Amino acid sequence: MAPCVAGATIRLVRQPCRTLGPITQVSAGNNHTCAFKTDGSLRCWGNNAFRKSTIPEPLGPVSYFSAGGGYTCAIKTDGTLRCWG
Repeated sequence: MAPCVAGATIRLVRQPCRTLGPITQVSAGNNHTCAFKTDGSLRCWGNNAFRKSTIPEPLGPVSYFSAGGGYTCAIKTDGTLRCWG
């Protein structure tokens, strides 16, 4: 499902829109998108080939992230890098 962000609609083909809530950062890869919410959580959606939209648990607190072609990476607040996909 595609999210609605801050009143603007972001749609993926043939999928309904749902509310994501307030965000501070968004990053789009080739076929997936991730957003950093104001509550500190990270949400990803879209094509989950290579599990790039599946956030590893536990990820822990994140200060920055980026969605790429076949992966997503996050810099955690302790300075470590975590990538998946």
